[in-house]
Parts: sequence; structure tokens; C-alpha cells
Amino acid sequence: MNDMHIAAFTGHRPQSLPWGFNEEAPDCIAFKKRLQMEVEQAIQDGYSHFLFGGSIGVDLIAARIVLDLKQKYPKIILECIIPYINQAVLWPTEQQDIYHNILAECDKKIILNEKYSRDVYKLWISYMVDRAGLIIAAYCDEQSGSGQTVRYALEREKRVIVINPCNA
Repeated sequence: MNDMHIAAFTGHRPQSLPWGFNEEAPDCIAFKKRLQMEVEQAIQDGYSHFLFGGSIGVDLIAARIVLDLKQKYPKIILECIIPYINQAVLWPTEQQDIYHNILAECDKKIILNEKYSRDVYKLWISYMVDRAGLIIAAYCDEQSGSGQTVRYALEREKRVIVINPCNA
């Protein structure tokens, strides 16, 4: 598929978000509205295939938004790029349940590695960025993994939209 039709998400885990795990917090609700607006604009711009890494936090929020938008835009595709098989095993039970429910609704899933290794996230980032024409990033800290992902995307001359969830 042409990367001009693929968008990928990157963003913070709950520990780095102002609302933590509380998705009912006003800041999180405002963030979700902004993220949904950006996803809908991407769809209007011709992006129909969305990649997410399946991590807790922004990834799962973005995936839920795409799945909800499938009601309005039934041809969009959600694909999970899983860095390694047991990535969710140490997460809180509630987050594991959300993850598995979203995975069950995804159109496609790709597992990049059997198990964790030091390079697993570097491979994961390059796989997603190299396939996408658009990166929708939600982060506050330039030194974070998402900050690194954005720098890599810009080096690859990808279109990048940044949402600062700390200023939602």
C-alpha cells in the first residue's frame, strides 16, 4: 500500500500523561477530542490505514478513536504493530483487558518479535515510521521515545502532527 494512505500513532504511556490512567479527567477528554479531530482530518486528507503499537496510553486511546470512527468511515483500517508477543503481560489487568479487546477488533495484527530484546523498540519505531506517510504524535517530552520517533520521522521526511497532551 502507498504510504500516503497510512498514518501511524506515537505517544506517551499513562505515567507521562497529566491524567495518568484516569481517562475521565477533563484534560484527557479534551485530548481525546483533539486527537479525534486530527484523525478525522487525516481521513479527509486520504489516510485510510492507521497503525498503532498497542502500548498503554496514547496508543490505546488512538486505537479506540479509530475503531469508533469505523462507524462513520467503514473503509478505514486499524492495524496493530506488536513489538513482541508478551508486551502486555506486566500491565495492570484493566489495561490488558482494553488491549485484548482492541486487538480483537483490529483489521490486521503484525508481531515483529517473539520476545523482548534491547533493539525491539528501535525496530518497532522504524517499521511503523517507514510504512507511514503521516505520524500523529502526542507527547510532552522531546527526550521521550515519542520524541525520538518524531525525529526519526522528520529525518525520513514524513508529515508529522504533534499534539501536546500536557497542554490539551
